[in-house]
Amino acid sequence: MIRRRANKKNIYVYLVLGTLLILVFFLANGVWGVYEKSRVTKERRDELLTELEVLKARRMELEALTASLKTDRGLEAELRAKFEVARPGEHIAIIVSPERSATTAENGRGGWWQKIKDLFR
Repeated sequence: MIRRRANKKNIYVYLVLGTLLILVFFLANGVWGVYEKSRVTKERRDELLTELEVLKARRMELEALTASLKTDRGLEAELRAKFEVARPGEHIAIIVSPERSATTAENGRGGWWQKIKDLFR
């Protein structure tokens, strides 16, 4: 009879221990989920702060541009740059860089084999 009570006692201990382990597992799972959410939130916050800094810099650039456009000199400079216009009596000169000719490009590549082939032409 004493042996039977000891076995019953052990069964209850194992049941309580198993229940506690299951409870700890679910609690740890919940804590892990909260940790993951906080990590993702922190990464997103850092990304947004970086984007905010970029937007602030862009805003300052735009404010400087609008301030310069409020003056006659800034407006004239912007019009000349964008639309290539001139005042009456002025002339516009467009400078174009020279293009490489096809023969220069052809002679520049090919190496020694190309030079031998050119001898027989």
